[in-house]
Amino acid sequence: MAFPKTTWTHADVASSDLVPLFRSCDAVVHLAWRIQPSRNLEVLERVNVTGSRRVFEAVEEAEVPAL
Repeated sequence: MAFPKTTWTHADVASSDLVPLFRSCDAVVHLAWRIQPSRNLEVLERVNVTGSRRVFEAVEEAEVPAL
């Protein structure tokens, strides 16, 4: 299914430069979240906490109006 006003982008929330990806976007949909490996707390922290924080900060820096 195609969505003409949607751009799909792959990025690593923990390491990719997100600001250039978000510039001129009308909205960012943040769906990155890990529940496994639940025994590896470092991985969960890197993606779920640090990665989410990086997304929120990049949305603000890129002046995206909706998250």
